[in-house]
Amino acid sequence: MGEKQAFNVNGQQIMGEIVDFELTSEPWNTIELSDGTILKMRIAIKAVARLDIYDNITGLPMYIVNSENQIKTVNVKMELRKPPMPKTEEKRTNGQEVA
Repeated sequence: MGEKQAFNVNGQQIMGEIVDFELTSEPWNTIELSDGTILKMRIAIKAVARLDIYDNITGLPMYIVNSENQIKTVNVKMELRKPPMPKTEEKRTNGQEVA
């Protein structure tokens, strides 16, 4: 079992613990827009926590998931695109020139 810590759930501090997990599938959803553009989207799970609260009806533990949306754009019509920015010969890091 992991170490207990507080999680902010709807403005309340709820105790819980981070739970190890293994991804068994990470499929992409494909979305076709009315303009012909196709988006591919998936949720990347970063962390899972089991909370010390339970569903009142089922008695099952409640979980929170830290995740991010990943989106790829494919099949975009040429008239919807704008030219890419030209590559510059200057290399910059945090606004500073790099030799």
